[in-house]
Amino acid sequence: MINHWCYSIMAALSLLEIKLKFVWNLYKLFWSVI
Repeated sequence: MINHWCYSIMAALSLLEIKLKFVWNLYKLFWSVI
């Protein structure tokens, strides 16, 4: 059961990291256009 929780947390963190990188790239792109 604990392993399942750890896996869920790790998956959520990696998804969050991917979203943050995506947002950061959009942010940089936005400022390079201006």
